[in-house]
Amino acid sequence: MMPAIGFVGLGAMGYPMAGRLARAGYAVAVSDLDPARVARWRAEFAGAAHDLAQAAIVVTCVTNDSALHELMLGPESFLDSVRPGTLLVDHTTIPPVLARELASAAAARGVGFVDAPTSGGVDGAAAGALAIMAGGEAADLERARPVLACYAAQIVHIGPVGSGALAKLANQIAIAGTVRALAEAVALARAGGVDPAAVLAALSGGTAASAQLARTREALARADFDFARTFAWLRKDLRLAADEGRRSGAPLPLVEEVLAQLERP
Repeated sequence: MMPAIGFVGLGAMGYPMAGRLARAGYAVAVSDLDPARVARWRAEFAGAAHDLAQAAIVVTCVTNDSALHELMLGPESFLDSVRPGTLLVDHTTIPPVLARELASAAAARGVGFVDAPTSGGVDGAAAGALAIMAGGEAADLERARPVLACYAAQIVHIGPVGSGALAKLANQIAIAGTVRALAEAVALARAGGVDPAAVLAALSGGTAASAQLARTREALARADFDFARTFAWLRKDLRLAADEGRRSGAPLPLVEEVLAQLERP
């Protein structure tokens, strides 16, 4: 039998992910801080099929680490409402230390926890083409794998709890290096009087091609292109990466440089 699923967080990523679960035949109960999102999802996918507290697997996909901490460990702790034996799978980008804290709190209640951040963006979520990097017990991930496969094309078990969160920060560092290099390539083209759009078109057909070039090519070529504005979405994650680098002693000069550019007034 297919387990009943709970899905918390119907933002730009969560909404289509939960929708793919419903289309795959899972009974899905959804929750979000915005009642309008819940109402719209229930109308589109024929309603919540069960009480969230009865879910065997609960997926969370919330705004940031602070929101997740408040949800799980705040005054109205979601963990306190979850039955022993439930498995929690979190897709939020969080620091590894928080993943380990949540796993410990969950284990004390007889609940499993997998940190499973994603890469692929909204388009990947809608197409079922996300890449998931997971940390936690192998048995817990295998239990969740059929659920995750509804919206992910690749699921990699990185290691123990916190490993998925660390891999996601590594992913964001790699993105930061790529987009900064693309911005400088555009700056060189523009300063030399060459059409940036033509240069980017040429790059897209060679060894400089990348997912980030394909995704941001139009924005990069605009006359009013601004690095900090275009890539503001990276700021939060690079702060987490910089904090983790300082905590672990890993030198991350590129992260510090790109973060300074993103935070420039």
